[in-house]
Order: sequence, then C-alpha cells, then structure tokens
Amino acid sequence: MTSQSSQDGQFTVNFSSINQNSSQIIKEEQKQQINTNGSILLQKQSEEQKEEQNKNQQQQQQQQQQNNNLESKEQNQVQNKSEENKNKEQQQENQQNVSLSELEETQSVFNSSSNLNDTPVNENSKQKRNTVNNLQNESLENPNQQYKWCSICDITLPNCVSIQEHLQSKPHKKTKNMYSLSQTDDSNSIICFQHIEELNNERLSLLKKKCKKIKQRMAVKCMKHEKACIIGKESTSPNKLRIQKICLDLEKLCNQQMTNYELMENCFKELIKVLDQRKEADLHVLRQVRFIPILIDIFKKVTIIQKNEINDFVKILEISCIVLQIFCGQIDNRTYLILSNRPLAIIELLNWALHRPTRFVYSLNFIPILFTILIMILKHKLPSQHYEIKEGIFEYIFFSGFLQKIKIKFMTFYQGIDLSIGKGKVPLALIKSVALIECIANQYSIGILKNQIRHSDNKQAQEAIIFVLRETELCGIVNLVAATILEQGAITKNPQKILPQTIVSLTMIGIRFLNNIARISLELLQSQLTSTNNKDQIYHIFNFLVTYCHQNYNHSEDVKDLLNEVILLIGYFGLLNKDSQDQLCNGSKPIVKQLADLPPEFFFEKKLKDILFPTLIILCYNNERSSKIILQDMNTDHLINFINQQKEQFNYSSSRQQRFLQNLETQQQQKDFQDIKQKVNNQNLKDSEYDKDNIEKKENYQKNLQQLYKYQNMFKDIIDGYNLEGQQDKLRSVSISSTCSSQNSVFITQSSNQFYLFPSRFPIELWENAINWLKYIDEII
Repeated sequence: MTSQSSQDGQFTVNFSSINQNSSQIIKEEQKQQINTNGSILLQKQSEEQKEEQNKNQQQQQQQQQQNNNLESKEQNQVQNKSEENKNKEQQQENQQNVSLSELEETQSVFNSSSNLNDTPVNENSKQKRNTVNNLQNESLENPNQQYKWCSICDITLPNCVSIQEHLQSKPHKKTKNMYSLSQTDDSNSIICFQHIEELNNERLSLLKKKCKKIKQRMAVKCMKHEKACIIGKESTSPNKLRIQKICLDLEKLCNQQMTNYELMENCFKELIKVLDQRKEADLHVLRQVRFIPILIDIFKKVTIIQKNEINDFVKILEISCIVLQIFCGQIDNRTYLILSNRPLAIIELLNWALHRPTRFVYSLNFIPILFTILIMILKHKLPSQHYEIKEGIFEYIFFSGFLQKIKIKFMTFYQGIDLSIGKGKVPLALIKSVALIECIANQYSIGILKNQIRHSDNKQAQEAIIFVLRETELCGIVNLVAATILEQGAITKNPQKILPQTIVSLTMIGIRFLNNIARISLELLQSQLTSTNNKDQIYHIFNFLVTYCHQNYNHSEDVKDLLNEVILLIGYFGLLNKDSQDQLCNGSKPIVKQLADLPPEFFFEKKLKDILFPTLIILCYNNERSSKIILQDMNTDHLINFINQQKEQFNYSSSRQQRFLQNLETQQQQKDFQDIKQKVNNQNLKDSEYDKDNIEKKENYQKNLQQLYKYQNMFKDIIDGYNLEGQQDKLRSVSISSTCSSQNSVFITQSSNQFYLFPSRFPIELWENAINWLKYIDEII
C-alpha cells in the first residue's frame, strides 16, 4: 500500500509538473501568435503605406506630365504667334517695299525731286488708332493678364515696366511733388486689376472723387471774387427799393422750412414784372442786393424736399430759372456767376434731374432753361487770368458723371422718334441737351488751343477727359442721330421728303459736336466712328445726309449749313485712314462720287471751296480707288492750285507768327519795363531828376512798352479768332459756327510738331506729296 501510495504521489507530482509545463508552453505559443499577428499587421500597414506612396507618386508624375504638356502647348502657341507676327511684319515690309518701288517708278513720270514716302505716315496713323484699343485686345489674347494702374499719374503701366521702375521714374515723382504726397501715398498708388472693365470702373469712380477736390479748390479761388464782382455800375434804378424788399422776403422764406410756396411764387412773379421793363440798372441792382445766393439756396434744397411737396417745389424751380435766365442776359452778371463759383450748383441741379426717369425729366419746363443758362455761361469770355476757373467748370462737368447721364437719356430715343403728323414732337429738352454737349466740346477745344499757344501743361486732365468721352461713346450721339433720320423707313426711301426743322437742327448740332471732338482728339473720333457699333451707322448717315442736302440744297440755310458740317466730318473720318476711304467708295452711288457731283457753287465760291476741296484731297490721297472716282469728272488742276494757294497763305502766316513769338521771348526786358514803371508810378519823378542813363532807360521803356502792348493785342486777336489786318486768311481757333462765312477760314496751329490746316487738318508735310500723287493719278486716268 505504501508503495502504491508513494507511486501515486509521484504520479500526481509528475502530472502537476506536466500541467505547469503545458501552461507555459501555451502562454509562449500565445505570445508567439500575438507577435506574429502584430508583425503581420505591421507588414500590412507598411504595404498599404507603400501603395499609397506609389499612388501619390504616380499622381504627381501625371500632374507633372500634364503641366509639361500645357507648357509645351503654350510654348507652341507663343511660337506660332511669334511666327505669325514675323510673317505679318515681313508682309508689311514687302508691301512697303512694293509701294516704295512703285512710287520710285512714278517719280520718273512727273520729274519731281521729292519722293512719295507716304506709307510710313499711314502706318503711324494706324499705330495711333490702334493704341486706343490696345488694352482690350491684350485682354482678349491674355485673359490672365494683370493691369497695373497708377492712381497718382492716372495711367496704365505697360507690361515691360515694373512697379518699382515707375515709382522711381521722373514723371511719377514730378506729379507726386505737384500734389505734395508722402511715401505712404506712393506705396498705395499702384492698383492691379484682372479685367479692363474693372480698371475703367475704378477710374470713373476716382474721377467722381476728384469732383470734391475741384469744388474745394474753386471755392478757395472764388471766395475773393465774391465782393469784387458785386461792385459795378452805380445803380440809378427807381425800382431799387422794390427789388430789395422782394429779396428780403425771399430770404426770410428760404431760411424757414419753405412751407409757404404760394407766397414765394408771388414774390418771384412780382420780381419778373419788374424785370420785364428791361432796364439794365435793375439787373445791376439784382446782383448788388445778393439775390443769387438766395436763388442758389433754393436749388440746393432739392435734395431734402419731401415727396408730397415735389409738385409745389417744381413750380418754384420753374419760375426761379426764368428769373436766372433774365439775370444772365447782362455781361457783368455772367462774369459774377462764374467768378463766384455759382455754375457748380446749376450742374448739381441738372445731375439731380437727370437721375430721374426720362419722361419725368423731359416734362419739366425748367430743364431746357437750365441747359440754356449753362450754355450762356460756358460761352461767356473771361479775361485770361481767370481762365483757370473756367477750366475747373469743364473738369467738374466731365468728372461728375454728367455725360454718362446724358447718354442714358439719349438711349431712350435709340428706337427712333415718331415724326408722323399729330404724334409726338422732338422734346425741347433733347435739343437743348445736344446743344449743351456741343457747346462743351466747342469751348473745351478752344481752351486746348489756348493752352497750346500759352505753353501751359495740363495733359493729365486732358487725358482723363478723353477717357470719359471714350467710355461714354461720345455721349451716344451717333446712335441718336441715326435714330432720328434713319430708323423711319419712309424717310430713308424718300430723301426728297422735307424733314422737320427740329430734326434738321438736332442733326446739325450732333454733326457739329463730332467735328469739335475731332479738334480735341482726332484719334478718339476715328476710333469711335470706325468701331463695330458705329461703322455701318455712320456710313448710312453720310449717305442719307449728302443725298438729302444735295436734293434740297436751296430749301433753307440750315440745310446748307448741315451739308457743310457733313463735308467737314467726312474729311475728319477719312484723314490718313485707308479703310475709311475705301468704305466711302462702296455702294451703287458712292459718297465720294456724290461729293464730286455737288452744285457748282462749291467749285467756284471761295467760301465753299475751302470746305469741299480739303475733304476731296484727303479722300484722294494715297488711295487709287477713290482718286479715280473723284477725278473722273473733275480736273486735277483745281485741287493742285488750291494746295498752292494754301502754301502761300501758310508762308505768310508762319512768318508773322514767328515774328510774334520772337518778340514774346523778351522776358528779361519785360521785367526791366515793370521795374522802371513801378519807380515812375511810386516816386513820380520828373525827367530832370533822372540822370542820362535813367532817361535813356525810360525812353527805351516807352518804346518797348508800346511794342509790348501791340503784340499783346495781336496775341489776344489770335486767341479770339479775329482778323488781324483785314487779310483773307482769317486766323481762327473757334469751331465751325452755323454761318457759312466762318467755316471757310484757315488757322495754322502747331500740335505734336506738325502743322495742320483747318478745317481739314491735313499735315503740311504731305502737301507736296499730295500734289505729286494727284499728278500721278491724272496720268493714269
């Protein structure tokens, strides 16, 4: 038993040891399994990471390949464009060589010493015309291009010019010093845009902000003229006390809330009764009792008036505008209005009215009166020392958004005006608004010419004004003229039908406006008339008006004046522009042929020859097609003799102008004259108290002073456009007026180192070439 028990104990002991060993083995196996599973998971994760890395690498490679393909495509496109440009340049060079060879051959025909190197002139003119739309063309070719614009200089920077180069340039520093700007303003002056439209909108908004500075600047300048302009002729009117009482009553009513409109209307009616007596002394009294500040306060309250009072307030505006129109009939009163900065309030009132619907605006009776008053103010002549104030008025008109609102009002008439009997008439406000923009262009072109003579530098404002005219598409006047005369089918089919007088007046004023734009910027006019929107319309306008005026030439003087304006505009349209010249040769009866078939008066009367012949020379020059059409029934000797006559007049005028400029260069002598004059006036010394040197100085002073006054008067005559010595070559700087006598005159001026002949603006450098060209065409025919 003992042995068995002992064996059992051993067995149990061995069994327990076996169990322990097995449990250890199991644990070790589990650990190994865990380790193996962990290693497997790690391997899987590493494999997944490798796969993701491979995918990313593949994607990156694909993107690189795509980018490389795009770059290669872009390079190919650039290369293709460069090749195309090279081909075009080669073609142009070949054309130039061909034209030069042809012209050299023609030289032997007419045995002239001068060569017909005319193609460079045409290329320069084409380059000038293309500069207008360079930014738009670049935006079409490079949509991702950024436009850099300097708000200080108001210019767009070319792609080849960096921002730092422009900031360090002399013109930028000069303008910055002129406006006394700091470096912080300089760093924020460059603005980048993605689209040309954003750039144009930003420029327009900046110009509107400039209006505030213009108002502040003019207010400071005009403050000293307020009291000085009131003093005038002593008033001896018997109505002085009555006018003073009316003005006091109006001032009390304006200081209140303007609720008693009936009493205010009665005061204005009583004042009109006094002014209807047409006594000049009453107008001087009206200026001296400070009536205009009261009237301007009434105009300014239009922005705060309530809607339920608008009808009563409109009646007050109508009767007050009538009084203001009577007040402007006196010269001293117009001078007072300009020098006291009152026209800006009139412009603001018009801006408020033009912001309203078209039917409401043209139904107001005071709108045509305001247009008429503003025309009278702009046409008023000021002394030369006050011309800066008038320039400020022009800048305010252009920059305040006035022309944009005028264009919007014109757009309502683009569908045409009903001319049938018993229906609507042409609104008077429409005719007056067109007359106003024509007056603005007319007077501003005169101002540019004065600045050229006086060598004043105001190029930045001129460029901004040209930008506004380009953005408004010349106020939409081409579409308006086309709508008034072309949209009616019965009129276009029957040119012999007599147009109403209002339509003739509206058309003539619109054409005259375009002629004034040509004197401001010929490139601007040609670019707008040859645009896609206006190219076809302007051709039909020319065709209809030339036909209508030719068939109804003796009907009225307005028809004759309209034909003269159209002939001048055709000359501006085709000046050194072969595409425009070719367009005038199209059709069954070309416009060029109609000009050559005008009545005989245009070929014998000097007044009409000076209008027609420059246009015919322009259309003939360097264009064989138009030359053959014009010279079929016309002798070239007439045109050649006309050019020779103009050369003689130019030589006479230029020699006199050179003498005039030489005498103006004696600035040091003028200072000596002023010093001696002050001594004489201050000390009142007699001749005996002078020594010999002072007596000689005084004698020289008196002689030179007389010469100075003489040339100053000549200078004034040149600016104002008067005839100097009764010669036939009347110098002029004004635009074409309604009379035919003022349209024939010739004016020689210098612009961009070239002399131009008005009204054709044909460069004098090409006169000899034009003669040779006409001789060459005559031999071909």
